[in-house]
Amino acid sequence: SAVVPHVVEEDKSDTTGPLPMNLDNKFVVFSMSQWTERKGFDLLLQAFTAEFGLHDDVALVIKTFNSPTHRDNESILNEVNYYKNSMNLPNNLKSKPDNVMLIPGFTSYNNILKLYKSSDVFCLLTRGEGFGLTISEALANKKPVIVPCEGGHMDFVSDEASFLVDGHWDTCTFPILPYSVDGRWFVSHIDSARKQLRAAYNMWKSGDGQLESMGQKGYDYILNNGYSRYDVGKKFVDHVTTLKEPIFRSPVKKRVAALKRELNKCDDINEKLATLKDSFKGETCYILSCG
Repeated sequence: SAVVPHVVEEDKSDTTGPLPMNLDNKFVVFSMSQWTERKGFDLLLQAFTAEFGLHDDVALVIKTFNSPTHRDNESILNEVNYYKNSMNLPNNLKSKPDNVMLIPGFTSYNNILKLYKSSDVFCLLTRGEGFGLTISEALANKKPVIVPCEGGHMDFVSDEASFLVDGHWDTCTFPILPYSVDGRWFVSHIDSARKQLRAAYNMWKSGDGQLESMGQKGYDYILNNGYSRYDVGKKFVDHVTTLKEPIFRSPVKKRVAALKRELNKCDDINEKLATLKDSFKGETCYILSCG
C-alpha cells in the first residue's frame, strides 16, 4: 500500500474587487471550516477574545457553514456571541462588538481566495485532521498558520511557517458517528493559543515583513515536498504500476466495468438500483476519505 497526499497548489485566479467588510489597518486572523466541535471554533473564540477582545486593530474572520450539530446560521451566531460576551475581560469591559466577523453559508471560491489574500495569518485549532485542506490552502496562499502541534496537517506544515499550539490528547466527546469515546482527539490549550496569536500580532505590528517571509517559506516547503499536482500524480501512477495485478485489470475493476455497461441499458433509477443490488454481497467494502 501507499499513501498519496492531497494536491496542494496556489490558485492564481483574479482576486481583485472589494470584500464585504473593511479589513484595512487590522491584523486579520482568518479561519475556515464547517462548524463542528472537532474544528475547535470554541477554543479559537475563547483564545481570541481573551487576547484581543479589547483591541480595535484586530479582526477574526470566520468562514463557515452548517453541520449536523449546528443546523442553521442562528445557532452558529449564538455560539459566537456566547464566547465573545461571557468572558470577564479587564475592568469588566465587554469584547468589541465588531472584531469577530462571521461569514456563514456558501460563497464563491473567488471570494474565499480574497479572504486568504486579505488575511495576515490562518488559524484553526482543530481537534483532529486526516489532512487539513484549509490549512494547506492557507500555506498555498503564502500565509503562516496557527495550528495544533499534533494532527494530520503536520505532514505538510513547516516549522518555519507555523505558530504551533500546545495541547493534550483526550477522550473524543463528539456526539456524531463515527466518533466514539473509544477515540481520542487533541485539545489545544487556550493559553498556548493566546501566546501564538500574540506572537503573530507582534510580528505584524513590527511591519518588518516577518509574516510574509514565513508565508513564503511555508509555500516553498510544500513545493519541495511532493504536494504539487505533478508530484502527487506521479506518486499515484508509480504505485499503481508496481502492483502485481494492475488495478485496471483486477477482477473488481472488470466487474465494475460490466456493471456500468448494464446500468447504461437501464431506463430508470429503479431498474438501476435493482441491477446494483447485492452486486458485491458478502464482500468487504473500504471507504477512503480525508478531512
